[in-house]
Amino acid sequence: MLAMRSIQLAQDIRVTQRGSVATDHLAAFMIDTYTVFVGAQLLVHVPPPTKFDPFTKEEELDRGQGTALVSIDNYNEVRQLYDVACLKLAVARLLDERVSVI
Repeated sequence: MLAMRSIQLAQDIRVTQRGSVATDHLAAFMIDTYTVFVGAQLLVHVPPPTKFDPFTKEEELDRGQGTALVSIDNYNEVRQLYDVACLKLAVARLLDERVSVI
């Protein structure tokens, strides 16, 4: 009986450590993702509130505004980070479910 409790305790400790490692990786990833997005530029024209008219036609609003530039320095890197985040979140959820079941 004591041996069974000892084995169960060792398994619980291992599962908790795995969950902690997954959480640490996710936290490190989120910091890296924030760093990438800080380097990205987002340029959007927002008209001042005094000139806002809800009945103005779209063509009148676009006249003389030029184009709104939205650029991300390295789209491929951001996409890869997004894919990795989705995978890490899925792994974390699986580990969390295993921990809560035990």
